[in-house]
Amino acid sequence: MFREKLRLISLIACFLGLSQPALAETSGFEWQWGGEERRWFIETDVVLPAYMWFHKDRNASVRVVSFQLQLVMGCQVADVLRKGWELHCEIENAGIRAAGTSGDTNKVQEILDEVHEKLNHAILSVNITKNGLVSSVDFNEYQVSDVNRQTSLMRETMRLVLARAIAGFDMELPKDGVITDPVWPQYEALLMRSPSSSGSQSANQIIHRVIDARDNGLHVIETAGKGLMNAAHLTGNLYNAELYAFGVFDVSSGYLRERAWTVFASASAGSAFNEGYQSVPYIQWGRIISMAPGEQREVFASIETAAPGNQTEGLPSWVPLSDASADLIGFTK
Repeated sequence: MFREKLRLISLIACFLGLSQPALAETSGFEWQWGGEERRWFIETDVVLPAYMWFHKDRNASVRVVSFQLQLVMGCQVADVLRKGWELHCEIENAGIRAAGTSGDTNKVQEILDEVHEKLNHAILSVNITKNGLVSSVDFNEYQVSDVNRQTSLMRETMRLVLARAIAGFDMELPKDGVITDPVWPQYEALLMRSPSSSGSQSANQIIHRVIDARDNGLHVIETAGKGLMNAAHLTGNLYNAELYAFGVFDVSSGYLRERAWTVFASASAGSAFNEGYQSVPYIQWGRIISMAPGEQREVFASIETAAPGNQTEGLPSWVPLSDASADLIGFTK
């Protein structure tokens, strides 16, 4: 874990310190949507510094310290907005794994069974701008016979979990879709927020640059940045966060083909979590891979796991998706 942190810091330092070569002006860096459906395989895992609540519809809740999500999702335009689109994204298939606190071990599975059922074939409403910013994510197909506080809590939990997967699409593209400078900034990034039912705030600066431009229209975009975020639902905790990512944007078709990212955050010196002991970090890893029409891809089963770094009798170990994945990102093949 700490080796990964040092690697991430080193990569960001190298990225920010590089002198940038002059690039010829390049255009076409804007999302384009017609009537076609676009499909992606998405996976992410999240390790939390403090638990978050997972809920059932009826009278059951557990405290979760980490979760993993895999899904196949297809998106189409539902409405054309002034600066972008509202997309309706159907979750074709989903799997979720989660680990509970020590007091909730062996209680998480019944929650995951219900979450799994509701995720599959659910509809997400995602607003995305032409320049690549995700402005909202809403879980708007919640199939329950009535609405009460418990069902509202479950809906919000599912929205927060799904937002961690959608966050990978939030990559600001150059102004007016044209690269005129070697690097361009992004001042707010959905990837630099954490799942919290009480709201998540952040202040950060992200820098993007094209590191490979290919004749087929694929452009590899490298991203790095730092900032502050409240990575726990408890007050008095600010986290120093670092982001590193690679994305592949197709300027000929106007959409994100692939992206892989890592976010690592540790409690700042003045945080309550740092009083007397080393705090647990916030970690998120994820990737997006575009899929062809009709292409199939399996997702893992929805099961309870042991917490990261722990061994619990009767539960499978937590295996980071970045370790389990065969390749980091497809364009390197």
